[in-house]
Amino acid sequence: MKIVKLYPNKNSKYHFGETGLDDSLLYFPSPSLFSAIVNNFVKLYGEKEVDNLLKIRISSLFPAYKEVYFVPKPFLKILPEELQSQKPKLSKRIQFISLSYLKEINNPPKDITEKNVVQGFLFSNRDKEMLNGELPKILFEKDFEIKTNLSKPYDSSDIKDSKSGPYEVFYIYPGEKVYFYFLLDDSELSDTKEKLIAAINLIQDEGLGGERGTGAGAFDKLEIQEEKEFSEYIRNIENPLYHVTLSMVIPKDQDEFNKFESYALIKRSGYIFNSKTTNLRKKEVYAIKEGSIFKSNVYGKVVDVSPESSIKIYQYGKCFALPIAGGKK
Repeated sequence: MKIVKLYPNKNSKYHFGETGLDDSLLYFPSPSLFSAIVNNFVKLYGEKEVDNLLKIRISSLFPAYKEVYFVPKPFLKILPEELQSQKPKLSKRIQFISLSYLKEINNPPKDITEKNVVQGFLFSNRDKEMLNGELPKILFEKDFEIKTNLSKPYDSSDIKDSKSGPYEVFYIYPGEKVYFYFLLDDSELSDTKEKLIAAINLIQDEGLGGERGTGAGAFDKLEIQEEKEFSEYIRNIENPLYHVTLSMVIPKDQDEFNKFESYALIKRSGYIFNSKTTNLRKKEVYAIKEGSIFKSNVYGKVVDVSPESSIKIYQYGKCFALPIAGGKK
């Protein structure tokens, strides 16, 4: 398994919009990330071998701070009971938990407090020790920018908002020492591994997300490494009680869907953006969001959402998940 780290420029801004220009996620979903990799692959090598990329598994793109990796908050009870009863709204404010906290989620330390949470990111006490007791005050700034001339949008979710005249775009601005990462399993690839790596490296130049034509989505550096922390985490859990999804998942059949015990659904739709067209709408498909919980094996699938036979468009929905030693729903 590999980890891909993307480091922002000093003044980088990002628009990871799923519903339009007036909001942005703090992460980049796996279907959008997969589409970006495919588009880069086609730019470099054409369409002949692109179907080989359907063999890879990737997580969504999540934030990290120094050596603290964040994953989506599982749809489980994550706080110690005393803190949950004292601060019943705190859990709803949390969007991400550290990998270190995920290790102890089945038995949360009783000394976890509200101070462990920074802007919806939950740090473990081990994280605090590693950071010499100093958690960041800010991980992301968020702000709107007023624009006057809307150029052709760079991600499909923004097209429906295209209009003339002034408009607002919501951006996120990573704080100091904040970067992004995603996990990659390319073990089933053979001949196209090097080409896949080249397509991923091109993200540094092409960027990710919307409004790239106006300077958003840029990265200063990209690193691809053999992953250690997550692999060690997986090795140390012998008999997992649950699994938590790190990607959006499209179950391959009803039986697989029924394996999910706690989940949220999202409708994926929008217009196509690639080198050929931006005025065709993809077929709609429902996916299970990151942070959803299942017990036995789930694989997911990639769905053909092509609006017509002359163009081939896939919706990525393969499952990338981590085991959890235990937890309370």
